[in-house]
Amino acid sequence: MSNVKLFDDNDITAQWNDDQYKWFFVVQDVIVFLTDTANSIDYWYGLKKRELENVGNELSTICRKLKFKAPNGEEYKV
Repeated sequence: MSNVKLFDDNDITAQWNDDQYKWFFVVQDVIVFLTDTANSIDYWYGLKKRELENVGNELSTICRKLKFKAPNGEEYKV
């Protein structure tokens, strides 16, 4: 399966996990799709901080970094 999914002409990096039988997506790609932000990393940082302060949820514990293959063929944790 392709590791890039198209949503309304936006690239969202995805990875299929055969063991868990589900998709994993790069949060920053989803943020760009949903918000049109210019800096998805800062947006994600602010979102995690607000969620922790307001609700007490630590998003980093449920949104783990996984290795995804980049267009250059290298794998990076995102």
